[in-house]
Amino acid sequence: MSLEAVLQVLVAACAVYLGLVYASYLWLMAVGLWENRRRVREHTIEFLGLRERAAHRDANRAVVGAAGPNRSQCDIAKLFGRVKDD
Repeated sequence: MSLEAVLQVLVAACAVYLGLVYASYLWLMAVGLWENRRRVREHTIEFLGLRERAAHRDANRAVVGAAGPNRSQCDIAKLFGRVKDD
């Protein structure tokens, strides 16, 4: 086998290897694009779900009242005086 034939075989092997590398690169790029679009769809769905929720993560914002009591402590004593035992 001559040196020219060996070099031709090596060039062909390198061409095949290079073709496999580029094919795998294109395959991974396509998979990455598909995964990215899937994630964008998931985040869009989650974002739309968050917009429909009430503010500050309260399940029913209309039910949440003020933090403090509405009456003073002297009113509570009057209320206990009105309780009747049956």
